[in-house]
Amino acid sequence: QYLPDLKLLLENDLLSNAAVAVADNVKFPGAPDYLAYMNSMEGKLWNTTHHETHVEYQTLIKDLVLVSKRKA
Repeated sequence: QYLPDLKLLLENDLLSNAAVAVADNVKFPGAPDYLAYMNSMEGKLWNTTHHETHVEYQTLIKDLVLVSKRKA
């Protein structure tokens, strides 16, 4: 629900210009629509840092955390 929730917040002007959106589990179990959105908005509406990590309590399954800062 990351992307629908984010879009709802944006549409209702509920995020400040300095908002930070953090999304965990982007690779596993996955949020491909959110990842594609943030990639497409890079440098336009958001500046995003990708943090490679792994699923909690083990190291075999790779995961991804996105930290996105809204551009003022």
